[in-house]
Amino acid sequence: MKPYVPIGCGDFEYIELACMDRYEIDVVKLDGTVRGLAVTTQTNRTGEYLIIELDNEQRESVRVDHIKKIIVRSKIRRFDEHTFEPLVDTG
Repeated sequence: MKPYVPIGCGDFEYIELACMDRYEIDVVKLDGTVRGLAVTTQTNRTGEYLIIELDNEQRESVRVDHIKKIIVRSKIRRFDEHTFEPLVDTG
């Protein structure tokens, strides 16, 4: 896995909003898409992660520098979708 590259503060704010309001979201990643409930963020020595609760109540950690777009599926929402600035090599 490539070293973590911090994302912009503006991009991170959308992740925080999704977690605060516990939105159901689709996360379009570099390697696919995952749908779930935005729960929280987590930071460790390998980077920052968005924690998503899946339908089966399992949780998935998505490294935030691997997120291409968040699409909000919740009916009540502050934003519809957000496309992240590409800061890592997608090839």
